[in-house]
Amino acid sequence: MKNNMIKIVVILLFCSTYVLGQNKIENGSSVLIKMIDGNNYQGTLLGDTESDITIDTEKLGQLTISKADIKRMVPIYPNADGTATYLFQNPNATRNIFAPTGYGLRKGEGYYHNFMLLYNSVSLGITDNITIGVGLIPIIIDDFVPITITPKISFPIVENKINLGLGAIYLSINEEQVGIAYGVATIGSKDKNFSIGTGWGYVENEWSSRPVITLSGTYRIGNKWGVVTENWLLPSYNYSFDGERSKTYMPIFSYSARYIMEPLTIDFGFINLGEIAEVFPLGIPIVGIIIPFGKPYAYRKRSRR
Repeated sequence: MKNNMIKIVVILLFCSTYVLGQNKIENGSSVLIKMIDGNNYQGTLLGDTESDITIDTEKLGQLTISKADIKRMVPIYPNADGTATYLFQNPNATRNIFAPTGYGLRKGEGYYHNFMLLYNSVSLGITDNITIGVGLIPIIIDDFVPITITPKISFPIVENKINLGLGAIYLSINEEQVGIAYGVATIGSKDKNFSIGTGWGYVENEWSSRPVITLSGTYRIGNKWGVVTENWLLPSYNYSFDGERSKTYMPIFSYSARYIMEPLTIDFGFINLGEIAEVFPLGIPIVGIIIPFGKPYAYRKRSRR
């Protein structure tokens, strides 16, 4: 099992060298330049040399700015028609509640994730298309601490509209290794999207004969709030009174409110399945926190109707 999962990780990393490469802000793009002295300039990028940035602004005309004075330059992505206002980018667009989306981190971006105050992980964008994550559960099982490794390749089919992700989730507990190789497609922007994913698990030295299926969605409401749902269909069996077994799927439903800020996002919601709903109609409470770090997230143009 361990060798098989390592092969999956290596294949994902190898394949990623053929996927799109690192994104670059092209001339003609709308950009926001944040200066070291605290000033901000917005305009159209005209030139980018080793020492200077040249932009065309609406009020000040053409400006050439030394890179030594620039704190950062970020693209402004058009999202929809309408009167525009500038809102910070969703810092938690690469996952729903727990499962990944088709979006990935850009080079230098990262985040810390805590789920249920127990599972801890850190993910980092190695390139604009490759994300690597490692995690642990601070519980000692047979003198070992469970760890996870989560490589992921992501790339756009249509920029900010259709994104695909390929990855693996590897869990090691002492001598036991389990994992899943998956693919996920996300349709929509980073703020409003629907994701469908599928993956094959590996347990006890065998690949599952049927896939796991995920159906998820995110909808951002204004600047600070959003709602998220993440739903799983897990391969299962039904047993009749005479002992016959038939294949089926066990559904798991979850839904959450998401409080969004630039320095973090907080999910608080419920997960529900099977007989739990009979005891807890709303489900079992769940909590998750994402804290981004690294290269600052971009401001982007977003319509407000």
